[in-house]
Amino acid sequence: TESQSIEMDGGKQWIYDPFAKDLVANDFILTTDITWESTGGWAVCGFYFRSEPNFEEGEQYLFEMLRLSGLPGWDISLWEYGQLKKPITKVRTAGAIDQGQGATNHVLFIAEDGQFTLYINDERIGQFVDYTESRSDGYFAFDAWQESGKTTCTFDNTRVWLIDEE
Repeated sequence: TESQSIEMDGGKQWIYDPFAKDLVANDFILTTDITWESTGGWAVCGFYFRSEPNFEEGEQYLFEMLRLSGLPGWDISLWEYGQLKKPITKVRTAGAIDQGQGATNHVLFIAEDGQFTLYINDERIGQFVDYTESRSDGYFAFDAWQESGKTTCTFDNTRVWLIDEE
């Protein structure tokens, strides 16, 4: 996809921006470069995957990287109706995440059935499983949230490869 930015100015904003709009993916590999800038204390950049068509009311998985006062955090969770339905991971830290203002983090994410493998800046972060396999396929959207101030999440060099199940 082309470069996409989500810009926020104000308190407690949550914005999503669909990409690969005609693609319904089950098993896939997704890579993207996420650049973040923020003036407030808590900002989040990430992406929805395997979402129902209605991103606001539907069910979807969410990967997020958190920028919070030097905490290089991330998590994977399942959402529905804009509410957390189930954490797949708790919020974890990864030294591979660059927290710097204007920093770019390269994310490689692999989803196969209920198994998710995550790499950040070429470091394998781990493999995580949703044993219920709550969502088997769906759409994609970039995601950003902030507590206050001004935040920009920019997504560059985004690619999605479908994994053939044969």
